[in-house]
Amino acid sequence: MRISPLEGSGVKHTDVKINEMTRTIATILLLATGLMAADKDNWQRTKDCTAQAEKFAREHKDELIQNHYSPKYGRCYAELVQSDAIGTYYTVFDPFERKMSATWISRSANCARSHASGGTQGRNES
Repeated sequence: MRISPLEGSGVKHTDVKINEMTRTIATILLLATGLMAADKDNWQRTKDCTAQAEKFAREHKDELIQNHYSPKYGRCYAELVQSDAIGTYYTVFDPFERKMSATWISRSANCARSHASGGTQGRNES
């Protein structure tokens, strides 16, 4: 004969099911609250990232193309652009740490034509 652990304790099986359901609902609410707090924190960090990227671009007299806060890496990235006679310079920075992550150049059409024809534009020759 099998005896239930609740037998003789005065606790009904329905009480146990309700307690389990209450615990499950409480867990879901706690997780949802934590996710909402994380989203709110990420939203604030995104706003801070945008403000710092705009400030960084103004200080360096560059044009801000875009910025992005990465919750995965906990970093802010800003893509800046600056142009001159040689070409357009694109740079990705962390505006908080003021560190460059990447840079690349797109040569202007005038500069490319000058080099193709043997011109000296963009080069120093003595």
